[in-house]
Amino acid sequence: MLRRLINIVPTVITGVVGVIVFATFLIPASSPPDSLLYKITTWRMPLVQIAVVIAGVAVLLGFIRLLSVHLQRIRRRKGIVYSFILIFSALVTLVVTLLPGDTANMAKAVVFNDVIVPMQSALGALLAVFLALAAFRMLRRRRTFGSFCFLLSALVVLITQVPIDIPALTTVRQFVDAFTTGGLRGLLLGVAIGIVATAFRVLLFIDRPQSE
Repeated sequence: MLRRLINIVPTVITGVVGVIVFATFLIPASSPPDSLLYKITTWRMPLVQIAVVIAGVAVLLGFIRLLSVHLQRIRRRKGIVYSFILIFSALVTLVVTLLPGDTANMAKAVVFNDVIVPMQSALGALLAVFLALAAFRMLRRRRTFGSFCFLLSALVVLITQVPIDIPALTTVRQFVDAFTTGGLRGLLLGVAIGIVATAFRVLLFIDRPQSE
């Protein structure tokens, strides 16, 4: 009985709250302030804030679980260096975020500008190289028209990112950017459709992630 309640109650609460929040976007803004529809629209922000709090608690639990897993790895002497670096960096980041006042803002700026941004720039610079290597490996296994197009696009991106002012490279880069922008928009549309489909599956009780 308890197991059924654990499986059913979170799903029902999520579905009801989701339907209410979804309905608030369909209610016209010109509804009278004393009507029931207008009162329903005032429930949106409290429900969203409750969801944000629940998400924050979930992130905290995930953080604690991550630390416990790597502590167990250290005890078992598996990947000690990697686990120690992860735990140390996570604790330093946690301490920095908990610092009060201007000290916290300065520490966050240092962490963001001197650690996160350089790492993101380095990974972004290596992305074209990884794409080119992946394309060469793909051509070894199967030589298709799509593989050649993938390799050509990776090489174009790699060459055009060279910090040299060459008009021909700029023209090629703009030409390729036109295609990549269209592909990126298609990906974003696909992500949006997937989010909407997943939301409706949860609202219709087809998927029950809360009870799993």
